[in-house]
Amino acid sequence: MFERINQVWPIILLCTLICCLSVGCGQTDADYETPELVPVEGMVNINGKPAAGVIVTQSPMGTTSGQVSYGMTDDMGKFVCEYAQGGVGCPQGQYAVTCSKMVTPDGQPIPEVASAADVMAENMIPARYRDSRNPFMTEQIGPAGITNLTIDLKIKK
Repeated sequence: MFERINQVWPIILLCTLICCLSVGCGQTDADYETPELVPVEGMVNINGKPAAGVIVTQSPMGTTSGQVSYGMTDDMGKFVCEYAQGGVGCPQGQYAVTCSKMVTPDGQPIPEVASAADVMAENMIPARYRDSRNPFMTEQIGPAGITNLTIDLKIKK
């Protein structure tokens, strides 16, 4: 009986090895082709003033496929979206627009040497502007893209 078990073990080990090596096989990011991107850029204002450090995210909706595009506003409130898989812009389609901005509990920007978790950062943008399932704003991005998207956020202080 033990001889039979000893004969089966090499087969079991070989099958286990093959299974372990095949895990993760399949397509990699390099196997996916990046779609044609069109420019998506604009400006974010909070209570009528240009807002720095706001992350603008374009999330595909409905039949639009692909990944999100996102951009962070500069000191003048301007942003340029970048595609999650690389490249500047966004594929054509229908998108939910969301905004967020992480700050320290006292409302200051997160120091460059720290992470959001290190300083117990909070999102200063109200939840209604961050929900991609029930977006406050949607955009149809066509062949020319959008180069003057203006987002006006109203935030109570």
